[in-house]
Amino acid sequence: MKCSSGLKSWMYIVLTGAAIFLGSIFSGCHSSDPGNATLNGHTFAPESAILTSRYFPAKAGQVLTFVGQCSFEGSYYVWMLTEGEIIQGVATLHETGTVMNANGEASVQFDSMLAQDIEGNVHVLKNGGELSGVAAGLAPTILMPGDPKVGDRFAPSANYTGEVLSLDETVNSYTGVLHTRFIVNQADNTENQYDDYWAPGIGQVKSAWSLADGRTGN
Repeated sequence: MKCSSGLKSWMYIVLTGAAIFLGSIFSGCHSSDPGNATLNGHTFAPESAILTSRYFPAKAGQVLTFVGQCSFEGSYYVWMLTEGEIIQGVATLHETGTVMNANGEASVQFDSMLAQDIEGNVHVLKNGGELSGVAAGLAPTILMPGDPKVGDRFAPSANYTGEVLSLDETVNSYTGVLHTRFIVNQADNTENQYDDYWAPGIGQVKSAWSLADGRTGN
């Protein structure tokens, strides 16, 4: 991505081979299927913490490392995926993200609990310590739809909307890449934009975001 002199934008590109396997967003009620749990109309099987999404395969024990570009030149962005909490009967995958800047300083950028429903949608059930989406009795906060198609809009809420822009982009050596965009409306009526790129069978290979107010994060 071009480094902008106006709206600030940053990009992380996944390091080839950096995914290391360390091991081999109403209250819930149980459905008629033993072991399943239903939150606000979305049903989760017992293996909901193992993400089998074509564009976001993930499970506890993975580490993903991204290298910074533009304003984050020289920094690294590390995802840690570990076993998460049981939230209203749903097993989750704990995703934390840490940035190591060029000076070796670290800061946690996000902390989320993810789960995949039986339709293949990857939900955020907890974010930053707060219940999210169907776990909070709200519209689903979906990070990845189960069967994405160009033009699909997902995760609609008061200040957060996702959209599928493309299914056939190229990022470095990755082809057939899914491009999703999230728009987050701020309290001052500005919008922050986040563009994520996902390679089939690999997961996220690039993330870029532009903050309308020019600040560097949350």
